[in-house]
Amino acid sequence: MQGARQLGTLLLGAALLLDFNSAALAGQTGNTKSWKDVEPQPKFLAAVYGMADCVNVPPAETVLPDKKNSLQTKCNVVEDPDTPGSYITSAASFPNNPIAQQQLPAWLRQDRTENFYLDALPVSLSLPFESDHPGHEFFVITTNKGRNATSLLSNAVPANEPNELNSIALAGHFGDGVTGSEWPVKVTIVGDVFLKDYFTGERINANGMTARVEDFPDMRYMNANAAPHLVQAIIEPLDSGVMAGESSTNMPLRPGVYPNHCRAIWGNDVTHRIRVMLSGGATLNGVTQVLATDEVFKVLKKSGEALTFGANEVFMGLADLGNSKTKRIADTDNYFDLCLKDPTKAIVSDVGKVQMPCNAIKLYYPRGTGVSVNDGKVIWNGCQDGSIDVIHSPKMNGSTFTAGSSTQA
Repeated sequence: MQGARQLGTLLLGAALLLDFNSAALAGQTGNTKSWKDVEPQPKFLAAVYGMADCVNVPPAETVLPDKKNSLQTKCNVVEDPDTPGSYITSAASFPNNPIAQQQLPAWLRQDRTENFYLDALPVSLSLPFESDHPGHEFFVITTNKGRNATSLLSNAVPANEPNELNSIALAGHFGDGVTGSEWPVKVTIVGDVFLKDYFTGERINANGMTARVEDFPDMRYMNANAAPHLVQAIIEPLDSGVMAGESSTNMPLRPGVYPNHCRAIWGNDVTHRIRVMLSGGATLNGVTQVLATDEVFKVLKKSGEALTFGANEVFMGLADLGNSKTKRIADTDNYFDLCLKDPTKAIVSDVGKVQMPCNAIKLYYPRGTGVSVNDGKVIWNGCQDGSIDVIHSPKMNGSTFTAGSSTQA
């Protein structure tokens, strides 16, 4: 019997190394503003019912005879393109060793059956969260049946590098997945969850912010067009401040990932990056990562002309994946860095948009196409061609910001 490799297990294991004491976080002090009093107001950029019943799956269920046999929990299973005959699943499990279990909060330990087969619902905001694990109890999901479900887990992993943190993955029981009769229609922040302005450091309380399915149709699981899409793009110079936000060492459960920033992958000639944020994790089939040399994105000048892509060009390639150009090891988050070499700044100052064509390279959420759980028939169509305006960081022109000023998508 073939074993299906669980990439998600490593990520959930990394989450256990964090402190889950949300009450302590809520008690932090400092000058804050309500999100309602900030101009422009922070907002949700994405809310995605990403996986159904596929978080904290019992490890025994990931042993599969072949790719046609889906998990009991209806999780995505694909053949590893680099290892024929071996299969990979997007299903995730919490490590079951006693030490790791003790590091989990009591409500997520394995002696409670309701803590298995959780749904995943990542949300992304226009400003980063102050903590990489805001209180799970501060996120309430309302379904189309009127049921309110409080998240059982909230964590930035895998998007938890210091210069990321706009996205938080929520886990709980939010719907019935491929059955298609119940799905989230609203996400509400109901407690003191703090954001920090990416440019100014201003502290903002997000209590009361909401995301609705009318604005974010990917909250409906069986929406055939639910797929990764562009939600934010920021261009900035690779100065010491930006580089300080990059992880440089690997955690024990995530080998081969860091450093994965532009200069680690493409060398010290890189002068700028465009930090692209997608609506959710994005891969070729739900599990298989893109490579740093894959032309997933186009960088467009204000005239609409696309920069040439290649190692010897201004747009050299991608980063914020893994620490290799040629291996499909990645941090699996929803961030991609577009690495630019332009010491004269003549071109980067003229960058207008980022495009994700989704033609030669199609991207999917972790649930994949759906063929492994739908008798070989496609449920989800994958990403569609789209573009987004690029925010130019104040550092691009040497501006200094003071508290109260902000630039958001």
